[in-house]
Amino acid sequence: MSKLYKRLMNTKASEQVLVNNIASANAVVASMSNTISEVSTAAKLNAELGDRYIDTSRRIITECTSEYSKMGAIAQKLSNDVRLLTDANKRK
Repeated sequence: MSKLYKRLMNTKASEQVLVNNIASANAVVASMSNTISEVSTAAKLNAELGDRYIDTSRRIITECTSEYSKMGAIAQKLSNDVRLLTDANKRK
């Protein structure tokens, strides 16, 4: 098995891990979205709870945005690796 093929297989495995992580993150986001909706309804009845709701929602959105950005950077790197490996394989 050539080094190029091994590297391509490692890249594909990393890609699958990323796909699984994204699916998991999407499930968590959906769950959090439902929770936020439920808390939003309760927050309308209590000003202090409303303030905490806004603060918590802001932190969750910031954290999710950061994680999605990290996954995007990993996906871009994997895409570049696949492109380089595919081009190198064509030259053989």
